[in-house]
Amino acid sequence: MKSKKIIHIISLICFALLFMDAKAQEDTNLIKERIETSTGSEKIDHLLKLSDAFRGNDWKQSLSAAQDALFHARKINDSSRIARIQSKIGSIYYFTNRHEKASEFYNKSFNIYQTLNDPRGLANLYHNIGLLHQGNNQYDSAIIFYRKSLDIEEKRNNIDGAAETMNNLGTVFQLMGKYDSALVMLKSSAKNYKQVGNKRKLLDTFLNISDLYMRNGYFEESFEYLNQAINLADKYNDLESKAIALNLMAQGHYEMENFSFAEKLLNQSLLIRNKLDDKNGESILLNNLGWLSMDLDNHEKADRYFRRALKIQKSVDDKRVISNIYSNIGINLLRQEKPKASIAYFNTAIDIAKEINVKPEVKRAYEQLIIAYAQLREYEKSKKYMEAFSAIDDSTRLSKIEEELEGLLNEDQPVDFGYSYYLLAGLLFVLVIIVMIIIRRKR
Repeated sequence: MKSKKIIHIISLICFALLFMDAKAQEDTNLIKERIETSTGSEKIDHLLKLSDAFRGNDWKQSLSAAQDALFHARKINDSSRIARIQSKIGSIYYFTNRHEKASEFYNKSFNIYQTLNDPRGLANLYHNIGLLHQGNNQYDSAIIFYRKSLDIEEKRNNIDGAAETMNNLGTVFQLMGKYDSALVMLKSSAKNYKQVGNKRKLLDTFLNISDLYMRNGYFEESFEYLNQAINLADKYNDLESKAIALNLMAQGHYEMENFSFAEKLLNQSLLIRNKLDDKNGESILLNNLGWLSMDLDNHEKADRYFRRALKIQKSVDDKRVISNIYSNIGINLLRQEKPKASIAYFNTAIDIAKEINVKPEVKRAYEQLIIAYAQLREYEKSKKYMEAFSAIDDSTRLSKIEEELEGLLNEDQPVDFGYSYYLLAGLLFVLVIIVMIIIRRKR
C-alpha cells in the first residue's frame, strides 16, 4: 500500500473557539421568538445564542446576529458585552478566512478587557489570538498565547475553558509533529469536557484525537472516535463537523484499500461542503478525490479533480493546501512517466511551502524530485535532492513528552509512537533502492 496521500487539514477546521456558550444549541425559531419579545441585555444574550446556533451551518446569519447584538450593546453602553461580542465577531471572521478583520475585532475586545481587568475575557482573547497565529502557521506565537490563556483558566478553576485551550494546544503540537504531546493535551481536553458534560465541544476534541490516530496508522482507534463524533454532529446538526468526520473516515478506508467506500464517504462530505458554501473544504475534498482517482489509475479524472481544487484554493489562498495540490499534480504526471513536466509543479510546491515554513510539504516534493530526475537519468540532480531531503530536520519525528506536560493526564496514557526514527531511516533506504532500480531499467 502506498503512503498516505489523502490530506486532512483537520486542525485548520476543528479549532475550539471560546465564542460559544457551553449549553447545547437551541432551536433557532424559539430563540427568534425570544428576541422579538425581549429588550436590553436580555435581547443581546438571545442574539448571541442565535449567533451560536448558526455556527457551523450558516456563517452569514451567525455574523448578522452577532452584529445586531453589538448594535444593542452599544445602545446601552455595556462594555463587558461589547468586548465579548467583538471577540465573537473576530472568531467568525477568522473562520470565514478574513484574518485582518478578525485581528481588528480581537484587538478592540482585548483593549476593553484590559481596561475592565476581566480575567475571563482576557483568557478568551489570549485563546482566540493564539488561534489566529495558529491559522497563520505561527506556531511558536500560538503556543505563547495559548499558555497565557491556560494559566488564567487554571487559576480560575475553569475546567471547560482549560479544556478548550488544551484542545488547541494539542492541534499545534500535532502540526509541529509532536504527536505524543498532542495526544496528552487532546485526551486531557476530552477528560475535562466529559467532567463538565460539554458534549458539543467534546465533538471537536474527538475529531482531533481521531485525526491524530489516523495519521499514525491506528485506524480502529480513529474509527471509534469518529463514530462518536458523527453521532454528536447529528445530534447538534453540526454539518461542518460531520463533513470533517466523513473525510477522515474516508482516509482510513482508503488506507485499508476499501476504495469504493472511501469514494462514497468523500462524495457525502463534498455534498455537505457545497451546502455550506465552504470553498476551502470543497477544494480539500476535490483534492482527496483526485488522489483516489489517481490510485485507481484514472489519471485524467485525477487531473481534473486536482485542477478544480487548485482553482478554488487560489481564491481561498490557503498556501499549505495549494502547495500540496501542486505536488499532487506533479505526482500524477510522474505516474504517467512524464517526469519533465512534473518538475515545475514540484518546484512551485517547494517555493510555496518554504514561504510559510511547512517542512513536511517541502520534504514531500523533494522526495518526488529524487524520482523525477532519476527517471530522466540526471543522477547528480537526483542525488542533490536526496541530500536536501535528508538535511531537513525531521519535522514529523515524534517527540518525547515535554516535562511540563507530565501529570496532566492521569489516565489513558498516550500510545507509544516511538517507531518514527526507524520509519525515516527505512524511507531513505527505499528511496535509494528506487533510484537504483530506475537506473538499471534505463540501461
